[in-house]
Amino acid sequence: IQCPLFFKFLNTVLPNQLGQQMLQQFMGYLLLPHAKMRKALILYGPKRSGKSTLALILGKMVGLSNVCSIPLQELGDPRKRENIVGKCLNLVDEFEYQQTFSEAGFKQLVSIETPIKIDPKGVTPFMYIPYAKHVFTTNELPDLTKLSEPVRDRLIFLTFKQIEGLIDPFFDAKLEEEMLGIINWAIQGAKSLMENNAFIDSGLKDLEAVASENSEIQQ
Repeated sequence: IQCPLFFKFLNTVLPNQLGQQMLQQFMGYLLLPHAKMRKALILYGPKRSGKSTLALILGKMVGLSNVCSIPLQELGDPRKRENIVGKCLNLVDEFEYQQTFSEAGFKQLVSIETPIKIDPKGVTPFMYIPYAKHVFTTNELPDLTKLSEPVRDRLIFLTFKQIEGLIDPFFDAKLEEEMLGIINWAIQGAKSLMENNAFIDSGLKDLEAVASENSEIQQ
């Protein structure tokens, strides 16, 4: 089962082959029943760069009933992170870095399945081991120097390029028709991840590299 339209899309918005391999591994990670890799994915790029389209595909791939959307600033709140229970993907589209960033909460949730406290309103608090992975999309270039090293070490950045010309309003629906092929591609990424026990590029790109890619995008 193939997904030629999906590959054409990736070659347009994410032409870097290493970036595509990292995405394939992370999509495979979404299909695994654990969250032990201690990594979150940041999809960064200007408007009209396909980030939201890919985010939709990720949500449809795991099933929208298995998706929550808890912003970074709420990850440390035992009450507001209640929705992560039973979910396999925390997907936040168009996150703004100007918002308050809960580093402690982020490190708790992007961990090796460390138990966290959940405090639902009107219900007795309980401990829970989260298995959700985290994907954030943003138009802003974050100031990585303001983040602690443990947080930076948990981030994988993929930089998207702006789509030129008219955008097909039915493109997302057409991609969904290739979902079986996309899932097969992600399964190969899961196999690669399990064989290596690490993402292809385990380290976060340094700030200069991210800034350089951002400059190229704007040209």
